Amino acid sequence: MRPMITPPTPSSATAEFTAQRTRQAPTTRNCHACLSEGHAPAARFCRDCGSPLPPWQHDA
Repeated sequence: MRPMITPPTPSSATAEFTAQRTRQAPTTRNCHACLSEGHAPAARFCRDCGSPLPPWQHDA
């Protein structure tokens, strides 16, 4: 028996586009304690180890 392949429905496609629009692009900020990358610009602490992050500097 072959597996059934179904095309994406309009509602699932819309949900994916909405999710992509609301996601923030990761930054290149690194945690100096554990070297974790990709923290949000507003993050004050590392999401992996909890250490304070350096201030985010926006590229002008």
